[in-house]
Amino acid sequence: MRERKNSARPKVKATSRVEKSEAAFAVLIPLYVGCGYVSWIRSKDLHILTSSDITFSSDQRFSPVHTPGSDAWTLKLEDTKKSDTGNYECQVNTEPKIMYTILLIVKDSEVSEGNDSPHSQQTQSSYESTAPVATIMGPREQRVPSGSTITLRCIITSPYQPRPIRGAQWLRDNKLLTFQPGRGGLVIETERVAGRTSSEVTLASVTMEDMGKYTCRPTEGRADTILLIVEQD
Repeated sequence: MRERKNSARPKVKATSRVEKSEAAFAVLIPLYVGCGYVSWIRSKDLHILTSSDITFSSDQRFSPVHTPGSDAWTLKLEDTKKSDTGNYECQVNTEPKIMYTILLIVKDSEVSEGNDSPHSQQTQSSYESTAPVATIMGPREQRVPSGSTITLRCIITSPYQPRPIRGAQWLRDNKLLTFQPGRGGLVIETERVAGRTSSEVTLASVTMEDMGKYTCRPTEGRADTILLIVEQD
């Protein structure tokens, strides 16, 4: 039996709930992989399931899903069983090492009616776990001098590849940037490829009025926010 070099257990950062026999998706979206390898490990027995695009498990229900150029690295598990419940850890052998743990919960199928039924809540949870996720590149707090030009770049990935990414919106302090008249030198560019959308907002000649929280929001899915601070000369 192998032992961890670090005895501290990684914190669970996400929970995915599915009904028995459904497919489950565990997703990691690291900001930087570089030349590192992305590996998925089953925590209860430390068995390496996949590494990059190679499957090491003899259980053919496991497979890696990654679209070239996408930032999402996904472990797919088909025909789930209750015994599959547990932690699944993703590791990227960068320096420092990236570790991310997802708790998978497999429940018995329930037949119910109504939008408030356990089944409908389960379906919503599964839907959210495969919804597009936005990530704004760079630090959470970005500082620029007054009068300069800054470009914020957002990558939106869809863990469940067949699901399309419709687009993105940029907001400052919860107000759409495209709906703010009187601000020249503002350009928003969006590019869509398979399983991924890239959106950039460029602000020229920034002033103190441009300071605030900038949010990249998919038309559906999880948004991301950073704080822009404009410093006087």
